[in-house]
Amino acid sequence: MNFKALAVGVAVGFLAAVVPACSSGGNGGTGGGSGTGGTGNTGGGTGTGGGTGGSGGGTTSSCTPQNCPNGCCSGNQCIPPNNQNRTNCGSAGMACASCGTGQACVMGTCTMTGQLPKIGDSCANDADCAALGAGHKCKLTTTRGDGVYQGGYCTKICTMDTECVNNLIDGGTEPNAGWCIGLSPAYGEQDQFCWDRCGNTAALGGPCRPDYACYTLGQTSTGAPVSGCWLDPIPTPDAGPPSDKIGNPCTGVTECSNPPDPTYAVCLLGFFRLTDGGTSTEPTGFTGGYCTANCGADDAICGADGICLSNFPSTGTTRCAKVCNAPNMGQANCRAEYVCQGYFVGLEDGGQAPSTDGFCNPSCSAPGRGCNADAGFTCDGGYCVR
Repeated sequence: MNFKALAVGVAVGFLAAVVPACSSGGNGGTGGGSGTGGTGNTGGGTGTGGGTGGSGGGTTSSCTPQNCPNGCCSGNQCIPPNNQNRTNCGSAGMACASCGTGQACVMGTCTMTGQLPKIGDSCANDADCAALGAGHKCKLTTTRGDGVYQGGYCTKICTMDTECVNNLIDGGTEPNAGWCIGLSPAYGEQDQFCWDRCGNTAALGGPCRPDYACYTLGQTSTGAPVSGCWLDPIPTPDAGPPSDKIGNPCTGVTECSNPPDPTYAVCLLGFFRLTDGGTSTEPTGFTGGYCTANCGADDAICGADGICLSNFPSTGTTRCAKVCNAPNMGQANCRAEYVCQGYFVGLEDGGQAPSTDGFCNPSCSAPGRGCNADAGFTCDGGYCVR
């Protein structure tokens, strides 16, 4: 693409350089010619077969209907039909014009395409996606700038799936055209926007454009897949500096923020919150609170003193836990009311082996904790056993 643009620029510059500028006393042979009344080469003689020799002069650097009969003029440059687009369209040497919403430039004429731009369509600027309505946007790069949307990506900023609607040229709408997705900032996107739906059938959205892949992000309440088109390959996750607060006590998320990005930080409170936003006196089991971070995008978010667990106890999410040095040996180097919990690591042969370290987990004797007696568990030394 850069090479083609450079080649066109060189060609145009070269052509402009070799066209000479003529003066009033220039060579009449260009505009005149010889006739019975004299020869045009004299620059002044006229005859029945020739014109005034002096009129052969003048500059040819401007774009006119005479030197651009099939294309349109963008400044002094003639844009031929095969190089035209929605923003430079026209013919007969007239000034290039921009096509309206839902139009394409077809051999110099703005023509209705039969549909308006849709979520996931290619674009060059925000105006190309205006038909999507409020919040429309042409994504060219990720917020961080290291991911490129090849050909552009028409979308709209959203807060819920119902906003991801395509408007049709007949005035109707196509609901359920996309999913409203907010990615982990580690992937370079801070916007929450509509992704084009995709799947292995037309009903699910069909395939994605080249340079995009269909990613399954979850499922609906009815079990249908939530799949959308996004960059392929995915930008390398970068959460910034790893966290240095995993396992610290906390009463609010600000005590667990930076590093990494504040949006990853989580404080597991020591007491349950009330519906009015206040704090109850009912303990959660995380005595004194527990700083953690969402690490689904990159294990490195947890830092050297943390470990990323796919189901951190009592949370059911992928979060960081504080690493400890003596698994299944009681408190070890954890805080009071916590024990060093061991875990298993997977082996290449599909088996499992006990870990050499552990993570700080609330003791079963801590306020708000306990063991499932119905399943036969009892609390012994801070661990649920049977």
